[in-house]
Amino acid sequence: MHIGQREKGFTIFDLFGEVMRDRILSIEYRDAKSARYLAEQYPFLSPRDLIHLPVMMRHGLTTITTADAGFDRIDIVKRIDPSQFPDFQS
Repeated sequence: MHIGQREKGFTIFDLFGEVMRDRILSIEYRDAKSARYLAEQYPFLSPRDLIHLPVMMRHGLTTITTADAGFDRIDIVKRIDPSQFPDFQS
């Protein structure tokens, strides 16, 4: 949406919502505590990414789809860059 393609952005939001139905994982207190310690180990990650990482770890997830290249520097995570997906056709 930030590149001036609002309608395409709304469609992507809607499709993403359907894909993620019943797949959204909650953030627990222990994840926030873990994020604090992970910040020391991975100072290059943003606060948002530092929350994603402990949730992933708690659920045994090792793959994330994100444009955030910081995850490339974490050995236990495989990042899939969304730019590698075929262009969305409306």
